Amino acid sequence: MTMKRFAYILCTTVVMLLGVDGARAQQDPQLSQYMWNPYILNPAVAGTLGNYQVRFNSRFQWAGINDAPQTYQICAYGPDVRRRMGWGAQLYSDILGPISSTGFLASYGYNIQLSEMFSLSGGLSIGGLQYKVDGTKLDAGDLQNHPELFDLWQNDPSLLKSTISAFAPDANLGLYLYASNMHFGISAQHLFGSKLNFNNETIGVNRLRQHLYLSGGYILPINQEFAIEPTVLAKFMSGAPLVPELNCKAKYRLEYRRVESELWGGISFRYGDAAALMFGIVYEKKYLFGYSFDWSYTQLGRYSNGTHEVMIGVLFDKIK
Repeated sequence: MTMKRFAYILCTTVVMLLGVDGARAQQDPQLSQYMWNPYILNPAVAGTLGNYQVRFNSRFQWAGINDAPQTYQICAYGPDVRRRMGWGAQLYSDILGPISSTGFLASYGYNIQLSEMFSLSGGLSIGGLQYKVDGTKLDAGDLQNHPELFDLWQNDPSLLKSTISAFAPDANLGLYLYASNMHFGISAQHLFGSKLNFNNETIGVNRLRQHLYLSGGYILPINQEFAIEPTVLAKFMSGAPLVPELNCKAKYRLEYRRVESELWGGISFRYGDAAALMFGIVYEKKYLFGYSFDWSYTQLGRYSNGTHEVMIGVLFDKIK
């Protein structure tokens, strides 16, 4: 096997593994609690609220399977004090065994008031992605049963023994129509469709594929304390089927010792992949905590113990 042939197989594997998420091909990290952080899907959300906020998500997928995907993501966004615009930034890391990707995006959003009820925001994110493959974590598997092959594995020049990386510029674009009790968004990610370039050599047709996201939600108040919020998310990537996701979140407001908080819980169904149960609290209208558990109803669910996701957030004081 020549080095070029090995690199071709490796790059193809990178793209395929980065795309694994349940039974559907997606290159982007998956989050079940996206409704608490719509900015990660649409840069136009920056500046649509009256305060700055920070969100941190950690997701441990397919518990019980060695080298299963792990995702860590932190973002901050909020409005400009004087103008109808906003700013934001996000940093994330997606790890799958020896393969990892780290991305950074900075965002700008500008919104206009269409009517007394509706406003429209447009947003753009610019940044980049760094992909890495750690050859020291690659294992032939049979070496434990056949130690006589160890020297062959160590000395084969066609096998990767070090870390290689590739950088790709990236950009996202979105529109977000919103009112006090409803919202609708559309966004396109990986606009450049950048090719993966390992060892200064672009191999094959491996590239970041453009993703299209459609989202919408409506807040249905039941009384002064209780409200229901159904949301829908549809994901589409060229060459892959449309993946719809249905969610329903219930919120209950309570006050204890003059401290107002909000308890919430919800369910989610991701077509062809998994169902999720989630719950959390918003304490003093400032501190957020959420947890979700995903159970895959695909064949993979027979071998894993589910997926765990934790969300932590802070809302700062309103500035406009």
